[in-house]
Amino acid sequence: MSWQQQRERGNAAGIRLALGVYRWLGKRFCYAISYPAMVYFYWSNAGLRRALADYYRQLRGLDSTIAYTPFANVKQFGFGIIDRLDVWLGRTERLNITRHNHHVLLQQAESGQGGVIFASHLGNFELSRAAGRERLPVTLNVIVDYANAEKINSVMQAVNQDFLANVIAVEHIDMLLAMQLKEKVDAGEFVVISADRVNQKSAGHSLAVPFLGRPAAFPTGPYILAKILGCPVFSLYAFRHSASDYEVYFHRLFERVTLPKRQREAAIKDYMRAYAQQLESYCRKYPQQWFNFYDFWG
Repeated sequence: MSWQQQRERGNAAGIRLALGVYRWLGKRFCYAISYPAMVYFYWSNAGLRRALADYYRQLRGLDSTIAYTPFANVKQFGFGIIDRLDVWLGRTERLNITRHNHHVLLQQAESGQGGVIFASHLGNFELSRAAGRERLPVTLNVIVDYANAEKINSVMQAVNQDFLANVIAVEHIDMLLAMQLKEKVDAGEFVVISADRVNQKSAGHSLAVPFLGRPAAFPTGPYILAKILGCPVFSLYAFRHSASDYEVYFHRLFERVTLPKRQREAAIKDYMRAYAQQLESYCRKYPQQWFNFYDFWG
């Protein structure tokens, strides 16, 4: 089952309730009352348990010292959602965010041209976006697929419309949108796109490269977009250490993405392998913060 075929487990009322509890009783209380929900979510979802077992099997095949802790991923995911409330409510001063190598974005912005940023579902991207918004004088335009979370999106529009100001919700990227994004990049802005998930509509636009010891499909769209935009490609990760402590890592992945017509697929695979290797290295370092709860190698 793909990630988009999974039925939406949350709902708008639940998110609003969490926001109300957070406002009145605080983050620690939210952590406490969310724990039973996470236990239920884990044990009621056999597909999730199989997916995490598969993930740890692959991970431990490369490094047997990594502990088998699948429920910890669900717990980190749940606590991470609560941490996002700080971001959604504009309370980022409560977060202690340590940034590594963030100068690569600053230097690029100072050049007058922006870039493409590859995001993933390893770590808490909302927090990494906050790290960019609050402390770095750069504009991040985030491309998202809200098909699987329309209710949450409707809540966000009511809670903090500023947070959605640079969010671009799309089903697919056509040439018109690509040209609009190029204008943004040429004006010094950055375009953020998920580079680790293949959705139903792009299933025919993916390639398989080794990831944690087995071939896994990654979308080709981010690489084609980077080629069209003609700009450097970066990656961004945010990892949770505690309720308020996060580390954010910035990387300059590629100076440019070039795709020769006769060797287009091979060229994409070369770039894709480099990205998958980086993703794998962070999985080893932060194994409990992998949040792709579906059959990633299926």
